[in-house]
Amino acid sequence: MLKNFLNNLLNIFYPARCTVCKKDILPYKKDKYICDLCLNSIKKNIPPFCIKCGRHIEGVDKMVCDNCKDKTYYFDRAFSAFVYEGPIKELLHQFKYNGKDFLGKFLAEMLIEFINTYQLEIKKFDFVVPVPLHSAKLRQREYNQAEVLATYIAKNFHLTLLKDALYKIKNTPSQTELDAQRRMENIVGSFKINPKINLKEKDILLIDDILTTGATTSEIAKIIKLSGAKKVIVLTLAS
Repeated sequence: MLKNFLNNLLNIFYPARCTVCKKDILPYKKDKYICDLCLNSIKKNIPPFCIKCGRHIEGVDKMVCDNCKDKTYYFDRAFSAFVYEGPIKELLHQFKYNGKDFLGKFLAEMLIEFINTYQLEIKKFDFVVPVPLHSAKLRQREYNQAEVLATYIAKNFHLTLLKDALYKIKNTPSQTELDAQRRMENIVGSFKINPKINLKEKDILLIDDILTTGATTSEIAKIIKLSGAKKVIVLTLAS
């Protein structure tokens, strides 16, 4: 009775609002950041998956999607939990650019659900590595969204997180407005490996928030493999 009374008071004076549609979330529930309507509108990435980029393929007789058939990536495979549109796009925008780092736990839990649903062999990885931000962008945002996700993934599956395995040494312009070719050119030579960390013969799970053309994660996978790593699998929330 008391709990319901307190929740009703919270609804009146401090109604929780959906991060996506901005409407009040009723009844009040702690740590709920999205209404049921928006949550149910998030488009899941479902099998069959492209064996390169991990996006859904129409037709069971294909293994590679049309976007990837003429592409070469340095990572071995990629997986994404959702299609980058609608509510998940807005959630990631708020998480990445508007300082709402508290969304990290909620988004990571959605990614963990995807891992468990499709029984990804995540415990075989030696290290979990987040895609790094340049120091200037890190100062501006105050946190690295990929590192937030990677931290929850590593903790949940009892894996070793390497936060400082990579450095971004070039403060490149945003990839958002660039076409595929310019994205590749923009990102070349932007990352380096921490020389104090040994990745030789290791299997690496590389975490980022979004996979678009795969330019960033492929460039990172290249330098990780040049350092001696055996396998690089990319895992993102959306693509």
